[in-house]
Amino acid sequence: MANLQKIIDGLSKLTVLEAAELAKMLEEKWRKEIPTSGLSDEALQSARADLEAWCSPQEFFQKNENLAKRITSEKLFNAPRLQFSRDAMILGEFAIQLEGALGVHLAAEADTFPEGFVETSNGTLNIEVTEVIRETRRREDEYKVGVPPGETVDDWEERAKTIPAELELVMQKKANKHYDPKPTLVVYLNVGFGAPENVILPIIEDAKKRHAASFDGIYVLWEGKLI
Repeated sequence: MANLQKIIDGLSKLTVLEAAELAKMLEEKWRKEIPTSGLSDEALQSARADLEAWCSPQEFFQKNENLAKRITSEKLFNAPRLQFSRDAMILGEFAIQLEGALGVHLAAEADTFPEGFVETSNGTLNIEVTEVIRETRRREDEYKVGVPPGETVDDWEERAKTIPAELELVMQKKANKHYDPKPTLVVYLNVGFGAPENVILPIIEDAKKRHAASFDGIYVLWEGKLI
């Protein structure tokens, strides 16, 4: 096994530019060595079947984490056949944070209603998940080594102004499906990070009130919180 301390000592002598160049070289090397086509159809079917079985919230979350580690970020956030894993990320986070959640599993078929189930001490919740994300955001680029976020406080403040309209658009799209029976809607608000709670929370509560009649319940995941 390589002497890791010697490697660390050597890396510490690099300049910032040299370190950035090294990161790019390693990324290119690993990209060539790791299959970028993702998992086979058979492997994905097996992974999905595993998520379709009842398990504890933590077990479910870990199963999907293990799957995500076997897929490049570019594929995970772009390939339609991996939508179930993206849905499972939201479903798993919700189940972990929901007080009294006992078990969780993904629906047995893709493109069906509901998308997942969460067992609680008060019964089983039929879950529909969705995400609010900037239309122009390209997450696959954000996972590349050495790409700076390019964000400022002013950027976040301007972005926060768009949240009411973006949240409304996503919730209304789900409400327009007129589900029967009404599901529990879980929204991952993937915008507004860094914005003050006193700005975001009233926006969330207002949106929940407007669409309360369309769902059995509405929860919003934002900055690690379940609202």
